[in-house]
Amino acid sequence: MKMVRSLLLGSAAGFVAVAGAQAADMPVKAKPVEYVKICTLYGAGFYYLPGTDICVKHGAYVRFQSYYNHGGTSATNGPFLQTAIQNSQFLNSPNDFLIRARAVYTMDARTQTEYGTLRAYALIGFSQDFLGYQAVAGNVAGLYATRGFIQFAGFTLGKATSFYDIWSPPAVSYFSFPSSDTGDAGQILAAYTFQFGNGFSATLAAEDPRRQTVVNTSITAAAVNPFPLGVANTADMVQVRYPDVVANLRIDQAWGSFQIMGALHDASGGYFVPGVGVTCNVTSFGGTLTGQLACGHPDDELGFAVGAGGIFKIPMPTGLTDIASFQVNYSEGASRYIAVTQAGVGNPAYFGGSSALLCPTIQPVVGGGLNTPTCLGSIGFGLFSDAIYGNPGAIPGYDGSVEKTKVWGVNASWDHPWTPNLKTSVYGFFVKVDYNETATALMSIPLCGGLAGTATPFGVVPAGLGSTGGTVNRLTNCDPDFTWWGVGSRTQWNITPSFYVGFDVLYQRLETAFAGAGFYTALGGTPRPSGNYEIKDQDTVSGTVRVHWDILP
Repeated sequence: MKMVRSLLLGSAAGFVAVAGAQAADMPVKAKPVEYVKICTLYGAGFYYLPGTDICVKHGAYVRFQSYYNHGGTSATNGPFLQTAIQNSQFLNSPNDFLIRARAVYTMDARTQTEYGTLRAYALIGFSQDFLGYQAVAGNVAGLYATRGFIQFAGFTLGKATSFYDIWSPPAVSYFSFPSSDTGDAGQILAAYTFQFGNGFSATLAAEDPRRQTVVNTSITAAAVNPFPLGVANTADMVQVRYPDVVANLRIDQAWGSFQIMGALHDASGGYFVPGVGVTCNVTSFGGTLTGQLACGHPDDELGFAVGAGGIFKIPMPTGLTDIASFQVNYSEGASRYIAVTQAGVGNPAYFGGSSALLCPTIQPVVGGGLNTPTCLGSIGFGLFSDAIYGNPGAIPGYDGSVEKTKVWGVNASWDHPWTPNLKTSVYGFFVKVDYNETATALMSIPLCGGLAGTATPFGVVPAGLGSTGGTVNRLTNCDPDFTWWGVGSRTQWNITPSFYVGFDVLYQRLETAFAGAGFYTALGGTPRPSGNYEIKDQDTVSGTVRVHWDILP
């Protein structure tokens, strides 16, 4: 019996020892894994940040694009720069063929509050252009951030698309051309949107001013021509004192969207300059002030812009939907509400061949002598501005007031899908710039004067005027009004819903200001020589090819 009891106790002890050894060999129990939870509140691609109620979507795209005959620098600058030409006269353009690479990252974060959805959106990108022989300065890669805003309880605060905009070139074209759209670069703003229900809304916004140049033509007293080709005019405008005020009324429905909008913009000038018609009262400032502040300034001017636009979805018998869109704008003293995309970069300017063997009669050369009547080529150009002014008395009867520039424009497009994966758009733009008689006479002082130091119907021509590179003067026709228009077509094949390839062709025509002839002073480092040029209308055809993948929109 004792033997049996000993065997049983020994077996039990053995089982306990074996169980203990096995327990020591078993792994420790892992903590529960926090899997990413999909957020379905705001559409595809959102997920909850672990441990929070914040939904986030990360997006990105990568793009390759090449351009032909669309300007002297990057693709976005287009034909504004002085090196952009036409008629195969590429002697002054080092970059008729351009290549661009771009990568963009976006972040969209949202969460619910008792006041509605709280949203933050950011976009950062990388872009680099291959610019031909400009292998050092021209190929520097650039980082940029064009979006960064918060939306909450009807407010939009930060850098976003202007609430003046509705028509967008990127929706129908791979080119950048004149329109009111701020979509690519964005606009710093603070806005409140009222929602009335049934798709009706109204927005009131304070936005970063869309400042084009206000030009003081009396600075020519210092032998400065304020109107260079292809770049922005020399500005003499008031400091930024308040934002642009933008308002819109909008309806969004299943059939599309429609909007009317307006903007108020400070178009005031800077100061008068020492010269004819101006007394600079330095002593009233204690005798210590020098410069223009002592010379007084013109009365303030308020510019404005008004517009209307729509996007319309048109069902087709194929079951697919065409999209027709347009926007019409008119401004006085606020030209960038018609041509924001490029107008801040500079004035449109094209070089080309000349149809005439001899130039029309041109004023004598500055400093004496006569010009040769031979034309070296042709130039077509226009001058954008918000306003023009000069010293009181710069022309007979002039009181020094700021003369606002009138600009109006139209953008329109039609986008047609041939199949769910293949679509073609047709689009166009039209811009008309109009200067009144007073502004025309003021601009004629630096642009249409003759022999230096002599009196002309437009004032006294300063010594050395026109010696600045990249300018024209002694123009035979002093009419600064011009028209700029274009039509194009883009075709795009979506290989997958987010990966596409496409091409775009754009025809542009500049119906030039100052048609006739003039003397061009060469810009340093370019092969176009100084001399007489015919001033005439120009046109150009540009092409681009794009390969693009939206990794996540």
